[in-house]
Amino acid sequence: MAKTISNAVTPSIFTFSPCEDSSFDIRMILIDNDPWFVATDVCTALGLTNSRMSIQSLDDDEKGVSPIYTLGGRQELSIINESGLYTLILRCRDAVKHGTIPHRFRKWVTNEVLPSIRKTGSYHVGQNESINSDLPYQPAMKIQIFELAMRTLRVSETSKIRMLAKLSESEGINPDFLPDYVDEPLVRAITPLLKGIGHPLAQHVAKTVNPALEAMGILEHLSRKSTGNKIKWFWSLTEEGLKYGRNETSPNNPRETQPLFFVERFPELLARLDAYINPQSLPL
Repeated sequence: MAKTISNAVTPSIFTFSPCEDSSFDIRMILIDNDPWFVATDVCTALGLTNSRMSIQSLDDDEKGVSPIYTLGGRQELSIINESGLYTLILRCRDAVKHGTIPHRFRKWVTNEVLPSIRKTGSYHVGQNESINSDLPYQPAMKIQIFELAMRTLRVSETSKIRMLAKLSESEGINPDFLPDYVDEPLVRAITPLLKGIGHPLAQHVAKTVNPALEAMGILEHLSRKSTGNKIKWFWSLTEEGLKYGRNETSPNNPRETQPLFFVERFPELLARLDAYINPQSLPL
């Protein structure tokens, strides 16, 4: 359930200055000693132009509304907690590009602001230089992002192992302690499964099967930003869809998922699909 605050509060204001001619005011309030940030301020710093859509996509426990005193008087503003902040950072492509404003914002928030708030309840410029160290906070932040990615993409256990290996390597830890794979049920992409049984739907996966599975609640369309700030769409199994398969990280892009379906349970899924689509009505 989204957080709702009744009493108006005066926020703390942190000024993020990535360069001499640019600065962003980030407003923060404490709720039960936890930091909550004004969502539009965060979206502006990250370059997320459609803040409303960005906020709507967050889980209910990551966002809320609070009356906040502003220069224009008392206003009801959308706020996000630390988990919501990580989610927005995860969805911002430029946040991992060195030298960009979103990247500098990510480093500023995770290396300075949040550790200072945890330690003192506030943030002051120039406070405690040792806070800027990548350890121990930076690995914890990476783990938070990893956990958010797992929830958002719902990837398989084998994909989690691959991502954990990458995380370990980024921290200079030998990932040999991780298993090479997890013993999971045999899976295949839906097109070869349909072709293997000579089903007419095999020729209509993109235009008919995937939209039908989306309508049935098995698949969902997710998006990411690609080169040139364009939107790239990809398919992912929903919670309901995970009964019939698992999400692997795409071999074409690790920021996308590739739905694969359990061979043993595919007849059950196909029966549902055939009931939804009349194969006799398909074009030749």
